[in-house]
Amino acid sequence: MELAKVHLGVELPPGSFQGSRLSLLWIRGQFSFCPDDATELVIQQHARAYLLHLVGATIFSDGSARGVHMAYLTLFKDFEAAGRYSWGVATLAFLYRVLVKACRMGVVGIAGCLTLMLVKWQPYLDFMQRPPAICVEGGRIWLSRTPLICFEIVELHVPDRVMLQFGLEQVTPSEDVEHVTRISRKGRDGED
Repeated sequence: MELAKVHLGVELPPGSFQGSRLSLLWIRGQFSFCPDDATELVIQQHARAYLLHLVGATIFSDGSARGVHMAYLTLFKDFEAAGRYSWGVATLAFLYRVLVKACRMGVVGIAGCLTLMLVKWQPYLDFMQRPPAICVEGGRIWLSRTPLICFEIVELHVPDRVMLQFGLEQVTPSEDVEHVTRISRKGRDGED
């Protein structure tokens, strides 16, 4: 757990982690308040802890609300670089994977950023009749089938399954994507 020492400035006590997952309760207890006289380093460590808790409790939630994978801590080593990551793509990849798991027989819970399931984002609805050229130029890219990757999760972006979102007519999707949903670096289900 050298990551915690380097990026959070603390030794992890027994019980604060399980496998490679850090307890969200421990993060809240350890980093809830930043001292008024904190150095720049301590402020950065608290900011990293806050961001780690945020991604573990919201966009990459495992449904248990108990832990967050330590791998996410490495993403906050450099705050400027973290601001340039494709968080939306990673969030969708994670959400797609947990939705597949949630559909299995016997599963009673669901994880991921469920707020995305409640949002209907249509910022260009008024422009749909005559969109500016810049809005349609990248069609080959945003209508392409491509893998979305978040650490061990690989999901295929299949826009032909949601053509209505692009203001297009929905047709029967072209091919099965089951082979991509089996790609994972995680190993066996239920193992960390």
